[in-house]
Order: sequence, then structure tokens, then C-alpha cells
Amino acid sequence: MQRSLGTPFPLIGWAALAWTERLRTLARLLPTLLIFFTILGGIYGGVFTPTEASAIGAVALVVVALLTLFPRIALWLPSLM
Repeated sequence: MQRSLGTPFPLIGWAALAWTERLRTLARLLPTLLIFFTILGGIYGGVFTPTEASAIGAVALVVVALLTLFPRIALWLPSLM
């Protein structure tokens, strides 16, 4: 690989990020982790089968998407009229 052909990209390590940025990133990751652990926890806990877990994961994903999108609906709702 010839590094001279590409553009230089400064690598920013975790040490360069402030704690507020780390917490903000973690907060954005929480819905994904919640869905992930709900599915795996339900399967391994014997609460539901893998097929049921896929349905529960799909419903949870739609709920998270709607809750994430809800504040922005007011921005694009007039375009539907």
C-alpha cells in the first residue's frame, strides 16, 4: 500500500476526546444496546425463541426509530400537505 497516494488523515484517539463527547456518544448508543441485550437476553433467558426475538427486535427497532424521528416530524410534515 502506498500511503503517499492517499490524503493524510489525522488519527484522533480516545485521549483527545473530552468526557462530555464520550458521554454524548454513549447516550446515542444506548437504544442500540438496549435492543441488542433485549434480544440476546430473551433468547438466552428462555423468555422467547429466536424467531420471536426477531419479531420483538423489529418492533423495538420501529419504536426507537419513531422516538428518534418524532422531534423532527414537524420539520418535514408540511411537505406532505
